[in-house]
Amino acid sequence: MAAKRTVDPEGAATAGYSRGACSHAVDSSDTLWVSGITAAEPDPSGAGWACKGDMGRQTAAAYEKLLRIMGAAGYGLSDLVKVIYYMTPEALPSFNQSIGVRAELMGVEGLPAVTAIAVEALLDDGALVEMEAVAERGGKERPHYPDPRNDWRLPYKPAWGGGRVLWFAGVVARSYDEMGTPSFPDGIVAQTRAIYVRARRILESAGMGFEDVVKTVDYIVPEALEGYGGTEEVRREVFGEHLPASTNIVIDQLLAPGALAEIDMFAVAGGTRKVIGAGRQGRGGATFHPAVQKGGLLFLSGQTGVDGTGALVGGGVAAQARQAFANVGELVGEAGGGPGNVVRTIEYLAPQAASEHQEVQKARRELYGDDLPATTTVVVTRLLQPGALVQVQAFADLA
Repeated sequence: MAAKRTVDPEGAATAGYSRGACSHAVDSSDTLWVSGITAAEPDPSGAGWACKGDMGRQTAAAYEKLLRIMGAAGYGLSDLVKVIYYMTPEALPSFNQSIGVRAELMGVEGLPAVTAIAVEALLDDGALVEMEAVAERGGKERPHYPDPRNDWRLPYKPAWGGGRVLWFAGVVARSYDEMGTPSFPDGIVAQTRAIYVRARRILESAGMGFEDVVKTVDYIVPEALEGYGGTEEVRREVFGEHLPASTNIVIDQLLAPGALAEIDMFAVAGGTRKVIGAGRQGRGGATFHPAVQKGGLLFLSGQTGVDGTGALVGGGVAAQARQAFANVGELVGEAGGGPGNVVRTIEYLAPQAASEHQEVQKARRELYGDDLPATTTVVVTRLLQPGALVQVQAFADLA
């Protein structure tokens, strides 16, 4: 089992940690997985936690907490490889304030890979943005660009490599004309194809290929849903027999105007690739695997509250959350691990489940006890599976 250590420094308290629902961060095999962080602070009146200020102020406060957590674990900004920003729709127009805070902290050369999406809601009162992060020692050795002539101007790095994982920024179907003006093709299928063209260039720059990609996360906007089924053929063409694990989430908006999808990817350097859960019920024709293990890391597809027959369990949010976490446990166990190997979970709630998010926290604690993973929980526009109320994405270190 990997040497896993929870990191919970004083002065970096978050609302999720205060509820006993997660660790601030988990340090495992020279990688620090940090829970979602907002600007939330305890209300002096004792009325709970709340976020105050505009987008810039909240981003700065979240980074202040992130630096404390990283410092307590012996990491610095030079190790920060990946940041995901979850924003409320009303915060999206002011995201430039967050970009400014990030640039001031890290400068142009030290910028991390970034994914930025607008979700339906955040759990902390008044929150405009929630940040989750990953730091890896040696992971920020070299940036990789799909289009070096134009992409150097982006306010983030398209990918960082050097450690176990090639950390992608969210990839969109951006292309440039001769003047460097960006544009997007029409339709979700064309955009997905263009996304994988850019991803291929990044992988080739890092000396890797699609056989090294172990996980994708598709963030799609509602207007892309009608044609989204057509992207399955693109995945078959791109990955062939090396299908990754996958999570697919409908979100409110993407940052780039004209973008219908943004795809996060994780590629692992070295190690033998192993598919986990290939024989599970209802997998005929699927363009993803339940989990993929490579280089000591296990990446799981998003798990909903389905039982062994492939049907959603009854009983509402609580029952679905328990079943989803049980599914995570089964896949990790099949790979030779246990609850203590899980380093991060990301939990996506359907809007009708938001008021019962405490039930998800209870289910998480039932499985992990005091050995809690780093965790982020957000409310999304909808889940793709009809009737699903919660979807759990998990990462485990089996090294």
